Amino acid sequence: EYSLMWIPENKRMRPETLERIYELVKEGATLVAIPPKSISTLIGGAEAVERFNKAVHNIWGNGLEGDVINIGKGRVMYGTDLDKALQEFGLTPDVKGDVRWIHRQSRSKDWYFITPLKSSSFKGSVAIKGKGAVELWDPISGEVRPIKAHYNDGYTTFELDMPHSGSCFIVIDKSRRHLNPQDASYNAMMILDDNWQVSFPEGWGAPKQIELDELKAWCEMDMTAEGKAFAGTASYRTTFTIDAGKVGKSAILELGEVSSIAKVKVNGVSVRTLWCSPYRVDIGAHLKDGENLLEIDVTSSWHNRLVYDASLPEEQRKTWVICGPNADNELLDYGLLGPIRIKYQHNTTLR
Repeated sequence: EYSLMWIPENKRMRPETLERIYELVKEGATLVAIPPKSISTLIGGAEAVERFNKAVHNIWGNGLEGDVINIGKGRVMYGTDLDKALQEFGLTPDVKGDVRWIHRQSRSKDWYFITPLKSSSFKGSVAIKGKGAVELWDPISGEVRPIKAHYNDGYTTFELDMPHSGSCFIVIDKSRRHLNPQDASYNAMMILDDNWQVSFPEGWGAPKQIELDELKAWCEMDMTAEGKAFAGTASYRTTFTIDAGKVGKSAILELGEVSSIAKVKVNGVSVRTLWCSPYRVDIGAHLKDGENLLEIDVTSSWHNRLVYDASLPEEQRKTWVICGPNADNELLDYGLLGPIRIKYQHNTTLR
């Protein structure tokens, strides 16, 4: 079921492993590998060493680097250059695009897990092998939605927009016809970067409530040194007015930058807890005509409080760990930093 077996450089191997690989090649497998230099077990003594040497000779013989050796129904490429082997045997990649991926198959579906290259984001085209109805499965929210794609010459191509450290599953259902859904489009946007009330719990040096004209980190707010070092959960609250009857099925709330976890409520209803980028959620089902209440509970780690407590005598500290930050460490930008937007489809014909 596999096009080839690739074994990176392996200096030692058991004779049983080599003998099984030899049988697989004779039955039709393609192997890309170099011979191991020595046996990897003390079991079997001289007899095991003899079996090891025989299996190595059966598979690689007197071949040289780059040789392709035919054995039974199969073949062996002497080497470990996988790109060269794929070209030699005419094998094309399952995925085309600057992404990292894993592919597995069942009888009716192709499953691809896709993520950007290390320490980067990705926005662009991706082409994957397979034909059928294409869906994107969001591993964070569990949302499943069809995506717009086209099929050509063995590949299905679509557009992806993934943030730093983002990921998704792309599932091709080979039992269903390919779908071309319309992209969600938004022709209206509401900006919510001012007129916020932020509430802090008592006992941690922060005021009970602060009015904000612009979003900023807790360490930049007009508070005492202890308040600036607040760590824990602060509650943000604002209101906005919208004609819900003229909003399409979805309205996307984008929180921008958050550190570190945000629990979103709309009109008193918990919508979702967001813990990684992108911090966005569909709140369309929870909107009402007129004034709407938006509440966001933001929770940080304890870094800033530990920095502050490190400057105090032990008997005055409220937090402690075995090994924590020093008093001269910089405070991190905790809180709801934005920009905050609501994007939606405004339709004058709805009512």
